[in-house]
Amino acid sequence: MVRSELTNAHYKKPVFMMMSEADSVIDTAYAKTIFTEVMTNTSNQLIWEGEVIICSNGQTEKDETKCNVGNDIWFSAYGYRESGKVHARMTWNPYFDESMLLLDKVMQQ
Repeated sequence: MVRSELTNAHYKKPVFMMMSEADSVIDTAYAKTIFTEVMTNTSNQLIWEGEVIICSNGQTEKDETKCNVGNDIWFSAYGYRESGKVHARMTWNPYFDESMLLLDKVMQQ
């Protein structure tokens, strides 16, 4: 339903959109297309974050080393552990402060 509403829409208010390159929940290609074609305000900001793997997740040094070399990584919130699995952090954005400055700028339009 939302997609059909957006097909012929033109949204002129400022929009701030932030998404991850490796997002498995949203259709990032579709979101980018709608941002470009439907959301036309010149103050718009699209933050496209690359994949950032944070291996400092409260696990053992041995597991952190395995994570850093890319061995079969599971993603979790900070501190979550399961026996036999190496976890990388998925709840940390190293560019959060910069992103919030851009959000403030867009919202002031």
